[in-house]
Amino acid sequence: YARLSQYHKKDAPLKAEGILRRMITTTEIRPDRISFTKVMLAWSNADRETSGQRAEYWLDKLWDFYYEEVETNGKEEEDLRPTIDTYNTVFRAWRNDPKNMERVFLKIDRLHSNNDNNAKQQQQNNYDTSFL
Repeated sequence: YARLSQYHKKDAPLKAEGILRRMITTTEIRPDRISFTKVMLAWSNADRETSGQRAEYWLDKLWDFYYEEVETNGKEEEDLRPTIDTYNTVFRAWRNDPKNMERVFLKIDRLHSNNDNNAKQQQQNNYDTSFL
């Protein structure tokens, strides 16, 4: 559905959300970071007025899901932790709104404050190039 949304399939992001919601509520299939990122990508590709809001909503849900899993399992689930690619997808969804892009970037710094300086530099480099 992420790819279909590029071709003006208006319901593609909503269908992608529906699949992810089912994955979250069922015990049969456990979603991972890629599952969430594909929904964010569907919104980014849809290029709607609400694309940035929806992509950021799913980024926040990914963090919620990550922390729930950490609390439940007592250990970090790296396949749930958002990456630079995850954030870049949200940046693309906000591509027409630099103020919201900056706000999301500040979330990176706040949420990843325990990362090493090399990772923070990579985040800054990706943020800088997302405007190009």
